[in-house]
Amino acid sequence: MKNEQPMTGRESLELISAMIVDTRRRYHFEDGRLHLFWGYLDIAVALLVWGVAYFTQSVWANLLWWLIPVVGIPVSRLLSRRNESKGYALSYTDRMISSMWRYVGFLSFAFALICLLFLLRRSSASVDADVLYSFLVVGMGTAVVGLLLDYRSMLYGGGFSILAGAFVLTATIAESPLLEVWAMPLFIASHAAMFVIPGHLIYADARRRAQNNPAGDA
Repeated sequence: MKNEQPMTGRESLELISAMIVDTRRRYHFEDGRLHLFWGYLDIAVALLVWGVAYFTQSVWANLLWWLIPVVGIPVSRLLSRRNESKGYALSYTDRMISSMWRYVGFLSFAFALICLLFLLRRSSASVDADVLYSFLVVGMGTAVVGLLLDYRSMLYGGGFSILAGAFVLTATIAESPLLEVWAMPLFIASHAAMFVIPGHLIYADARRRAQNNPAGDA
C-alpha cells in the first residue's frame, strides 16, 4: 500500500468523467421511469387540487398536496429497489445525487409541515409559499443534476422552474392578481419541463441504445 502513487490531475479527471458516465448509464438503466413517475404524479395532484379548490372554494383542498409524498415515496423506493436488485453498482456521483435529492425531500417535508401549521390558522399565503419552494429549490436541484450529467433537458427544465418561481415570488410581493391566474399553470408546466420531458427523452434514448446493443451492457 505504501508504494501506491497519488493520482495525477489527468487521472483524477478521467476518474470523475468515468463516474459521471456511470451515473448517466444508471439514468438510462432506469429508462427515465422515476422522472416520469414523479412528473406525472405532481401534475395529477396539482390538477386534482386545482379542480377541488375551484369547485369547493375551500383552502382545505390544499391538503391533497400530501398525496405526493404519501404515494410518491413508497413507489419511488419500490422502483429503486428493483434497479438495485438487477446488480447495478452505484458510483460516488450516484450517491452524491441521491443524497442531494434526499436532502431536498427532507426540506420539502419540513417546509410542508410549516405551511400546514399556517394553513391550520387559515392563512392561504402558506399555500403560495409551499408552491414557491417547489419552483425554486426543486428547480435548482434539477438544474444542478442536468449540469453535472450534461442533460440539457434537465438543465433547461430546472432553469424554467426557477424563472417561474421568480415570477410567482414577484407577483406575491406585489400582490398581483396574476398570481391566482398563473401560479398553478406554471407549476404544472415547470414539473413537465423538469421531469416529464427529460423522462421521455431518457426513455427514448434508452430504447435506442437497447436496439443498437441487444445484448446490453448494464
